Amino acid sequence: MPCRAGGKWIVLALDEKGRLLANSLPSEDLEHSLARVLRSLQHRGMGDYRIADADRRAESIANSIIRGESVEIATDGMSPLEISALRRVMGIPKGMVASYRDIALQLGNPGLARFVGNVMSKNPFPIVVPCHRVIRSDMSLGGFGYGELEKRRLLEVEGVEIKGGKVRERHRLARGR
Repeated sequence: MPCRAGGKWIVLALDEKGRLLANSLPSEDLEHSLARVLRSLQHRGMGDYRIADADRRAESIANSIIRGESVEIATDGMSPLEISALRRVMGIPKGMVASYRDIALQLGNPGLARFVGNVMSKNPFPIVVPCHRVIRSDMSLGGFGYGELEKRRLLEVEGVEIKGGKVRERHRLARGR
């Protein structure tokens, strides 16, 4: 469902219970946003969706996402470990970051850092699950599905300082959390 929120398009996929299956970042490019959400659904084995006009429920969810409020997500088609990684990332507060390895440590295995990176690269809930707050261990930004410039912009809007392509250490969440 394409919605207008904050003057930009945000595309939502909702299940029959009104839970969020996937969303796009707010964008002026509706076609790109639609394609990203459809790819996200297909990756999880959910195909054949029709695009419906936004209703009040969808508009309310879109506005909640824009305001940074929590929304109910549907994790159908995801493994328990993927869900756990997403939930850990949801716990990173605005203005802070954690590395892929930090998240892997929280999952109980530092060897899962690459796994965490893969989960973040397929995150169907950008902003809701703030994958832009996950960076490399050397404090460099790392990848982002919407591009490094957008990741940097999102972090800076949240007050994260970046110098020389690296996040300032004071923004790093304590490793054991």
